Amino acid sequence: LTLTTGEWAPYTSESMEGKGVFTEIVTAVFNEMGKSPNYKFYPWKRCESLVDNGKAFAAFPYIITEERKAKFAFSDTVMASREMFFYFGDRLDGVEWQALEDLKPYKIGGTIGYHYEKAFNAAGLDVDYNPKEIASIKKLHAGRVDLVPVDEIVGRQLIKATFPQETGKFKMLAKPNTANDLRLMINKNDASAMAMLKEFNKALAAIKANGKYQAILEKYGLKAN
Repeated sequence: LTLTTGEWAPYTSESMEGKGVFTEIVTAVFNEMGKSPNYKFYPWKRCESLVDNGKAFAAFPYIITEERKAKFAFSDTVMASREMFFYFGDRLDGVEWQALEDLKPYKIGGTIGYHYEKAFNAAGLDVDYNPKEIASIKKLHAGRVDLVPVDEIVGRQLIKATFPQETGKFKMLAKPNTANDLRLMINKNDASAMAMLKEFNKALAAIKANGKYQAILEKYGLKAN
């Protein structure tokens, strides 16, 4: 059973033991179902197209959007994600924001192709776009940008790997940019995949009930939401 994913440590990563926390949870679910998943790592757009054309059962981790709902169905929530604005040092301590327009005084380090591009443009934010999140984290450390929006768990992983002696100097604004549920995404026009999805959801509930889910989170120093 083929599933596609991309590099987004610590959720998914080809180089990590167990291929990341989200992947380990998916593996545990399929083990509960008596099945063996086969993971293929690709760029995100290819992950989506392989599910769309029936060459993969599912892609993960994905959030529900109106555009995706036209073609795809989604599993129950596997993990929750909070995208936070990270900053470095003390200069932005106490800064609060409600609308994105409140962040106009600051230079934002963004990632090309991410979901927030339209919203940031509409709000008139000053954004320096980079191919990968790590480039923005490095610019944040160097003082070339003021804020970087990144998933909280991913951001902490990148900072720990890149600036292990300075992790305490990286902080977050209190309000998340977005909060989303991460799920498996399947082709909703594939009857066999839809049947498998129901089985997946039942097995996911089972590993949450029997403690296997919590044990995987604890292995990564995380807590269940």
